[in-house]
Formats: sequence, C-alpha cells, structure tokens
Amino acid sequence: MTPSSHDSSGVSDVGRGGDQGITSAGFNKLYARWPNHEYRALKLLDAVRVFGRGRGLRLVIVDNEKRPVHKWREEALGPDELEGIVKGNPHAEGVAVIGDVLPYDPLHVLVILDVDDVEGGFKVLEAVLGRDWRERLLGSPDAFVVLTGPRPKDAWECDVPAPGIDGPCRNKQTNETKALSELPRGLAIGIRVPVTCAPQSCIKGEAIEVRARNCYEVIYGRHPSGAFYQPARWENGRFVGIELWQLGSGVEVSCEEFNKLLQIIKGKAIEEVDEGVDNNNLIGNNTQPQQQPEAQVTQQAISAPAPKQIKYRRLSEEQKQKVIEALRPYYKQGVRQNLWLAISGWGAWYGIHPLDIADVLLRLYKDTNDTDDLRNRGATIVYSYIKRGLPVDKQELSRVLGVEPYGNIKEPEKVSWKKLLEEVLGSDAEEIIKALRSVVGRVLSACVPVSRKKTWLGGKPSWETTEFVCNTTAGVMHRIKHKNFVKVRDEIIEEVEVFEYKLLDWSFMRFESYYDSYFDITYANAVVRKPSGIVKEYSMIKLDKLKRELEEEGLVRPTPRWDVILHSTKPRVVDIITSGLVCPPPDMGLPCSVRDYFNIGLAGPVDKDIAREAIEKLINIAHKYHPEPEAFLRGFVYGAFTNFTLTWKLHGLKPKLVALIGAWDSGKTTIGILEGWAFSPNIDNILATSVLLSPARVGRGIELLTNAVVTTPVVFDEAGTNTEKGITRLEGPAANVLKNYVTQKYTWVTATGEKIPATSGVIITANQLAITDPALEEKIAFVSFTQSIPEPAQKAGARELRELAGKLTHFGRYYLQYAVDNWQTIKDVVLGANWEESAIQYFNKVLQSLGLAPLNIQPEERPIPSHLYLLRSLLQAYVRQYQALCKDESTKTAMDFFTCLDYLVYKDYIPFMKEYGSDYYRLTRDLERELGISAKVLCTELGGEYITNTRNPKYYGSCKVDKKALQDALGMTIPQSSEGEEGTGEAREKASEAGS
Repeated sequence: MTPSSHDSSGVSDVGRGGDQGITSAGFNKLYARWPNHEYRALKLLDAVRVFGRGRGLRLVIVDNEKRPVHKWREEALGPDELEGIVKGNPHAEGVAVIGDVLPYDPLHVLVILDVDDVEGGFKVLEAVLGRDWRERLLGSPDAFVVLTGPRPKDAWECDVPAPGIDGPCRNKQTNETKALSELPRGLAIGIRVPVTCAPQSCIKGEAIEVRARNCYEVIYGRHPSGAFYQPARWENGRFVGIELWQLGSGVEVSCEEFNKLLQIIKGKAIEEVDEGVDNNNLIGNNTQPQQQPEAQVTQQAISAPAPKQIKYRRLSEEQKQKVIEALRPYYKQGVRQNLWLAISGWGAWYGIHPLDIADVLLRLYKDTNDTDDLRNRGATIVYSYIKRGLPVDKQELSRVLGVEPYGNIKEPEKVSWKKLLEEVLGSDAEEIIKALRSVVGRVLSACVPVSRKKTWLGGKPSWETTEFVCNTTAGVMHRIKHKNFVKVRDEIIEEVEVFEYKLLDWSFMRFESYYDSYFDITYANAVVRKPSGIVKEYSMIKLDKLKRELEEEGLVRPTPRWDVILHSTKPRVVDIITSGLVCPPPDMGLPCSVRDYFNIGLAGPVDKDIAREAIEKLINIAHKYHPEPEAFLRGFVYGAFTNFTLTWKLHGLKPKLVALIGAWDSGKTTIGILEGWAFSPNIDNILATSVLLSPARVGRGIELLTNAVVTTPVVFDEAGTNTEKGITRLEGPAANVLKNYVTQKYTWVTATGEKIPATSGVIITANQLAITDPALEEKIAFVSFTQSIPEPAQKAGARELRELAGKLTHFGRYYLQYAVDNWQTIKDVVLGANWEESAIQYFNKVLQSLGLAPLNIQPEERPIPSHLYLLRSLLQAYVRQYQALCKDESTKTAMDFFTCLDYLVYKDYIPFMKEYGSDYYRLTRDLERELGISAKVLCTELGGEYITNTRNPKYYGSCKVDKKALQDALGMTIPQSSEGEEGTGEAREKASEAGS
C-alpha cells in the first residue's frame, strides 16, 4: 500500500491553502500576497523541497523575468543552497528545473516540452502519440504538466496576487480585459526519455521547444505576464489545477516516439544532399536573402574536435580566379557574410588550405568595396575548419587578411555548404556549385559506397559523384570519385577526378560481428593495425566500445562516418549473444541451447561419469562435514537454478535472486565458488568480499570482472549498500537496480548509452542481511544458516572440495544440457509456478538421470506477511519517496534507513507517526486510514502501550511504542540513545512541532 501524498514542504499547510490564506475566504489577508517576501519565500521553499529534496531534481532560482539569480551552469546547487538563496535573495520569484538523468530512474532523462503555440503544439503531439495523447501525456498518474503564461505570448498583462487564484488580464494592444481562467495558456510538459536517445541540449521549434541538459524551464512562481505557473492535470476534457506534490514523474516515451517528435519539431530534416556533411549556417532556416540580417560572429567557444595534422591541397592562381569570377556577381550586401561561411565550409570539406580560401575571399572583399568588419568575416574561416577538426593558424590568416579574425563562433544550426548557398542564392546557387566543383578533383578504389548522385541538365547527364568509405592498409579512407560528362563536338567524354582523405588511422586485418537481436547489441571480433605497425586484437567486444577505443587513438576526421564499413558486413551470427543456457519461447525463432560466445568454459565435452562422480562427492562432503547439510545443498541447488533467470524472463515469468544468510564460516561463499567451478570455470564469478554496492556496481555485475555476458550466476559476497554493527543492509537505489535482474531487460544503461543486459543469475551472501524494501524481498529465495562449520571440518572439507575443481565443470555442463535435450518434457518443471520448488524438482530430475537418488530437501519456509510486515512496507514506501531528503549534511551521504525514518518523523513527513519522548514513537489513529489496521491491534503486536488514560483527543487511541521494539519488528538495529534525553512524550512532541 502506498502512502497518501504529502505536501513535501516540511512547512505546515504550505501548498494546500489553510493558514496561508490561499482560499477565497482567507484571501483578504495582506500576508498571503506574492509581494510579501516572507509569503513568497515560503511558497518557493515549498517548490524546492518538493522537487529538490523530495525528487532530487536539479533546480535554478529565477527572478520575475525568468533570469537566474545565481550561477548554475558550473555545478548544480543542493537543496540547502537553493533554500538559502530563496530566503536571502529578494529577487527570487520562481523555480526552474533542468532536465537531466533522474536520480530515482537512472535509465531515463527528464525532458521538458515547452509548448508555446498551443494549437500547433497539440497537432504535433497528436501526430506523434496518437489521438489519446492527452489522456496519456496530460491526464495519467505520471503526468507532469504545468500551465505557464496566457496566450498569445507577450500579449497579456495579468494582475494575479497569489498562486492558485484567478485574476484579470489586460490585452496590451486592445486593452480588452479577461479573466486568466478564460485565456489559453502555454504548457510545460515533463516526459521521461531513455538516456540512449535523450537530447544533450535544447532544441527550438515553432510550436514546441525541447528543454534538457544545458537549459532550464520555469515550473513554479510568477510568470513575466503576472500570472502564476499552475500544476495541472487533464480531466474530463479540461485542465484541473493540482498541488505541486501531485505532479507525476513524467510519462515515459520511447526513443522511436521521441525521435519522431524531434523530426517534426525541426521541420524537414537537414540532409546532406551531395557532400553528405553538415557544415555551417548562421542564418537559421530563413530562405529570403533580402530579409536576412548578416550573420553576426561572436567570440563564443564551440565544442570542436582537436585539430588533426593534414596535408592541405593548394589552389593555383587559375583556380582562385575561377572561384572569384563565379562569386563576384552574387557578392552583394545582405549575403556577404553567408558567402564567406559557405566558401569556408567548401574549403574545409575539400581540404583546401585556409590561406587560399582567405586569399580568394579577401580579393572579393576588396573588389566589391566591402566595408564590414574583416575580423568578423575572417572568423567564418576559423569556425569552418575547427568544426571539421582541421588545423587553422589565426596568425597566418592575419598575415593574409591584414587583421586577426575573431575566435571560434557558435552556429544556431548545421547545414552543408551547398545547402547554405541554395538558401542564400536560390536557383542561382547551381552555377556557383558547378564552378566550385570544377576546381577540385579526387582518386578511387573498390570500397563501400556511401553516396551516389547523378546530375542531369537538358535531359543529359552532366556529372556524377560517388563517395566511398574504404578499408586500406593506410587506414580507413574517404574516397570520392567525380565524373564530368563533357561534350566535345558530337561526342560525350568522361573526365574522372578522384581524391581521398583519411578518416581513421587504423586498418582492419580481420573483422566479424555478432548481433544480439533481443538486447539490440552488436559484438565484434577484430584485429586492427596502424600504419606504424601497432597491432591490436579484440574479442567479443561491444561494437560501440570498439569504435570508441579506436577513435580515441586514431580518429582523423569525424565525417563522413568511418564505421559504415563495419555495418556493411552481415553479422556472422544473429542470436541472443551470451554464455549459458537460453531456452526462448518458440515465437522468437531462436534455439534452446547452451551458448558460449564468451568462452567461459561451457563449450567443452560432457563426461556423464565425471559429472555423476563430482555431484555425488559434493553431496557426500556436505553430509560429512557440514552441520546443516540440507541448508548447504539447498543453497547449491538454488544457485544452480539461477542459470534459468533469463529463460524465465523470456517466457514472461519473474525469477528470483538467491540470498545465503547466516552464521560466520557456514559455507556461504563456498557455495558461490562451487557455482563458478560448475558453470563458469574460465571467469571469476564472485565480486570481492565486503565491497559496498553502488547502483553502477550492481548494474554492471559480471562486467566488473570480465567483459562476458552470461546467464550463469554472479555472487555479490557480503556486499550490501552499507554495513552497521555486523548487519549488511541492502536498500536505496542499489537495491532498486538489483531488482532489474529479475524484472527488466537491462540492469544498467551508462551515461554514454551503453546497455548492460540483465542475463545473469544473482546470489547474495551475508551474515546478517536487512532488506527494507518488501518489493525486493519478495523476489529473493532465502537460505538460512544457523551454525558455523567447526574448524577441523572446515579444513578437511576444503581439501576434499578442492579435488572437485576440474570435475564440477562436467556436472555444470550436464545440468544445462539436460534441459536442452529434454526441454519439451522438462519445461513445465523448469517454468513451474513456485521458483523454489522448480529448482529442487529440476535438480532431482538431473540426479535421477545420472542414476543418483534425489535430494530430500524442501523450500525454506518464510513467515506469512503479518501486520508488522505491512507496516514495514508502508514505512519503506515513505523512506523511498523522500530519500532525497535523507542526506547527512556534513558528509553529503545518504542516511541509513532508520536515521532517515527518524528524520522524517521529526520533520512530520509521516502523518501517522509522531515522536514521543526521546525513545518512543506514537502511532496515531490515522494509521488505520493508511494501513487498514487499527493502532490498537498493531500496538499489541509491537508490545506497545495503547493510550487511553488521557483526555487529550490528540493522544487518545494512540500507541506508544519503544523505538528499539519497532526497529526489531522491522528487522533493523537502532543506535543507543544518549544519556539525558529522557523526557515526557507530550513535551518532546510539542518541541518537535515548534521546531518544524
């Protein structure tokens, strides 16, 4: 059961009206007006606490013109710093959010859609998401919708005194007056986009702007129009105002939907028509030359690749004159700057020396009496070459131009030099393009074609351009073949010009790919060589990682993309690429088999006799030396069955993790080692002992030890999120990622978009384990150990177990292959309704096929969920909801579960639990509304005191419960109270209220 929503502010009644006079009845209070700094600060603090502390979002405080009142680009400010700004800066008028990776959902980025043109924006969203997009995007529980200013934009001026109140708005041009509620308003819509396709910056459109990463969107406070941002939800065909805390986390959209949205927002996608390269544009999408102001060049730095060493081609005097004569008729006021940019882009693309480009353009500048700032003109050359990663010396340029050009410039859009000429000159661009092409030429060999275009004039071919990406001994090259069809008298003659540029300073001696059609990941085996003689070999490396590594040491030019040669070859194998057992459903069209693409030791022969000997000896050793042989064997059986984790998920079932819990030296880690010997002998399957788990460590799993992708078990040995007094705790984000192994397709997606498949089984070991998330606990099969193995038995048993190291591999192979050979008859056992029973039944089937007696073990009994279990689930839900608030101020680290719970009670975030003295809590009658169980019933189970001997209605019917007793019921330990903290419950509680 989830907790009822809270205002998340930490301030009584803020965000709900009440004492702050938000209702119409109390609105006459002068205090409850936005100009009152104290009132305004309380409202803004409410927003910071909901979005900053409660959800961990990155926030910016802005003034009444939406300008930031503090630095925000360098690093994100924490909630404490933001609250300090709100309290101390009188200009603070609003709170903005920066779209970024969500702390509670690391696989997604919060992206804000700023809908300025409501009608046009709605059409776009309907085209992308379908007719029911309003119900999904604006009306679902996850909807994140904020009404912004009245529309049309900047047309209205409103007089609204406080959030949540209607007010009059005046049209600035017509003086017409309307109520704010009668006017259409813009929208800020939050959506969750997978990190693999989330934008890295803001994207502007006519109706919708996409805001993420390096820009912010105001979502609370006063709009420049005088209206207030209003959280809302779409209900029954209209928007209904809601409170801040009721906003959802944003509806999840797929990459396909988001990319489609971007295409529509951008209009017609910019395509490289001929040269296949996005070049430079300072004029946006305006195509009317006479209306274009000349592009202004600023000294803003761009993110450019480091310059590469390249041998430039030089233009002869004849070639320079040809370019000048072609451009002279069009070099006129209004388009000059863009011609500089286009010709600079042309020169950079064809590798022409920047000094030759400068010489050509300077002659045009002088011949046409151009008087504009030559430093501004020259900056286009600097920009165009740096954007292509080509070296350009500004001092050398200054010797040609006579002045030093400005630094790098930042363009609003990208477009090829040819596209730019077409936009500036219209149909006249054709002649210039033809002239420029006639100046350059190129060289060809057999390669992968990436572009082929033939141009016709008068019904006859005029020229043909073909581009290739080639794997040569000198590296990966970009080769371009240009054919001119020249008419000499009555005969058409082909003139062929060819040249090349190096893209990558590696050549491929061997390459083969393996495509995982289920996880959409490509792996590769490759041998590469540099011209200098350095050779590297890669085995089953993810293709994206291979590209990154090669580019780090050998990228010469970023465009065109060199990796088309990798995609031009068909994969050697299309399958679920893993090592281990996979038996997918028939509709996937893939075989049930034991795969070993990563060579973990499963591909060898199976000796049935050795398999029988190994498992029989293991069973005998357990009975001979272990004080609890049934528990030891149950642990091994459960661990072996985690090999079916991926198979269970492919069939739509939820498998389980295995937790080996109990006494020191009871053989828990030994079980993990035995599983490794049996199922992955060539790799290490145990993560180091006593390593605290981070979400990334959990998500990467076996990748921390090897690059293999396996369905065999990985062991997290004594590895929780924190440890206190010998108890390993497993909670928070790392625990949420751990659940991905049994519920999701991927365990983790990195910041670079690398996806970690959720394939392996999981075994957890701990002496004492506290799992405070019931949703995780129900996904675990527990094996408990109550006795340590005596030291003499440890030594003797270890000697005998070591003899099994090479033999258990045969049992592991047999265990997996038996399922493959008998899948049609055994799948009902493997995919049974009860995971633990299926594990035992299948293991016994394998033993019987080897001629051995089945094990007489039963699933470990777990207690039926009690009232205390339900209470723990409810409290965990609160801790999970407000986990961003639970930060230690001195260390900036997350609090443990109990400390966070105590903090939330002290700050009055849990409505049914109050402090009662220093050592007690008071469970109020509100508990029955939250949990459906009366405080009296629960009080009996907790061993608390049911309060009836008071006339105070606030305390009557409450349950006074010792904090230690409550923590014992939750399966946790509690820090000891300091001396001198005793006091009456009512006095302590009142002091708590006064300080909140």
